[in-house]
Amino acid sequence: MNRLFIAIETDEKTRGLLCALIENLRRELPTEKFISCDKLHVTILFLGDTQLPVESILDAIKKINFDINITIKGLGAFYFGDFPRVLFAKVTTDLKPIHDEICDALKIKDPRFSPHITLARLKSTKNIDSLVEKYDDFSAEFKAKNLSLFNSDYKNYVKLGPFF
Repeated sequence: MNRLFIAIETDEKTRGLLCALIENLRRELPTEKFISCDKLHVTILFLGDTQLPVESILDAIKKINFDINITIKGLGAFYFGDFPRVLFAKVTTDLKPIHDEICDALKIKDPRFSPHITLARLKSTKNIDSLVEKYDDFSAEFKAKNLSLFNSDYKNYVKLGPFF
């Protein structure tokens, strides 16, 4: 199954900072599943198993004039029911206009956009608030110059392009 998504890759320096953060978090949450450092990204649009042709998605990405500073500040969690299920680094840069431009180009709607970088998928942690507060001062910034299309089979990410 193809699980396509459009994302911003982090630069090397930011990836290093996020990896160091993940190592610290791993010591505090040893039973949780952390994202591999080579898979860290900001998802702009999750397409899932779509019927859209890859070429039309790539064409939509290429048309976007993209050169933006991405700011990361603090941590957050997505809750499902009463429990946290995803621990993430908050992206504070307003990426909604870019998200909406892609949605318009592809003629789709996605009202749930919340820019973030997933750090871990949580299964057993019940209270994450103190940890989120502890890392409130974490920050990073990088210049993003392009968007990329990826395919994921839950274990592997394959970059489909565009390649610059």
